[in-house]
Amino acid sequence: MKNNLYNILLFCLIASFAYSPANASNSDITILSSGDNGLRFRLAVNQGQLQIQTTSDSGVVFFKSVSVGIPGGSQVVVLSANGFGATAITKQLMPKSTTVAQAPPLVRVSPPITVRGRQCVNVVISPVFNGMVFGEVEVDLGFVGGTTAASPTVSADRYFNRVLKAALINYEQFQTWPAMVERSRSKAASVAAHPFSTVSTWYKIGVNVTGLTSVTGAQLRTAGLNLTNVTSGNIHVFNGGGLPLPLDNSLSRPEFTEIAVMVDDGGDGRFDADDQVVFYSEAEDRRLFIPASIRCGQCKYC
Repeated sequence: MKNNLYNILLFCLIASFAYSPANASNSDITILSSGDNGLRFRLAVNQGQLQIQTTSDSGVVFFKSVSVGIPGGSQVVVLSANGFGATAITKQLMPKSTTVAQAPPLVRVSPPITVRGRQCVNVVISPVFNGMVFGEVEVDLGFVGGTTAASPTVSADRYFNRVLKAALINYEQFQTWPAMVERSRSKAASVAAHPFSTVSTWYKIGVNVTGLTSVTGAQLRTAGLNLTNVTSGNIHVFNGGGLPLPLDNSLSRPEFTEIAVMVDDGGDGRFDADDQVVFYSEAEDRRLFIPASIRCGQCKYC
C-alpha cells in the first residue's frame, strides 16, 4: 500500500465540521508578533490545564498543545524556546504515585496537517522538568518557504471558519494567506473520477447518530489498517453526501469531497492505537430541507 494513500479514510455519509466553544481555549496565549515569516508568542502555564500522556515505561509527560496556522507549503523552525518563573510542581498535578518520564524537549512541532488546502501544525510545549514547572514559556517560530503573496482564498463555510478562528492562535494572520487551491482541486478531481481506485485501500465508516464522531486507531487496526509509520497529516476523510444512492444506476453518483477532521495524536505527529480522528457526521435518518417542504430521509437499504 502506498504511503501517501493507505491512510485515507472513506466516509460515505454526510459530514461537515462543527464548532463547540468547549473545543478550544487560547486565553492563556499572548501573541508577541505575527507575520508572514514567523510567529512569537508566550504561554502562561496553568498546571491544572496541562494535558497528560503516559509513556511506555508508565511514566507521564505533561504538555500543552497549541495549534498554529502556517503559509501553505512552508516549513516550521523553532528559532528559540525559553521558560521563565520555574516553581515546584503542585501536589494536585503530581500525586505521590506518579512518575514523571524523562523530560522531552521544551517545544516540539508536529508535521503539517492540511485541511481544505490550508495548513497548520501543533506546537507541543512541555514545561515540566525535574519536579519543577515553568510559569511562562516564550516560543519563537520561523516559517521557511510557502506561499503568502497571492490573493487570499477564504472559505465560504462560516462554520469551518469559526472552527479555525477558535483553534488557531494566529488566525488573524492565517486568514490573509492563500489556500493551496491547485493541490486541493487535484485531489478532489481524482477522487471524483475514480473514488475506489485499485492502487489504494479505502475504509468505509458508517454512522447512525448526528454529531461529533470519533474513530480510534485501535478500531482502524481491527479493520485491517497497518498503523506502522502512520502520520497524522496523511489522514483524510471524504464524504459523498450521506444520502441513499438512487435505485436507477443510470443516474449520476455523488462526487466525493474532503471534509475537515481533528486528529488527536497526543502531539507527536504519529497516529497510534490510542489516538483518534474526530469529525462531524449526520445520520442517514434525518430531516431534509427541500423548498416548500420538510421531509425525513431514510436509507432504503437498512
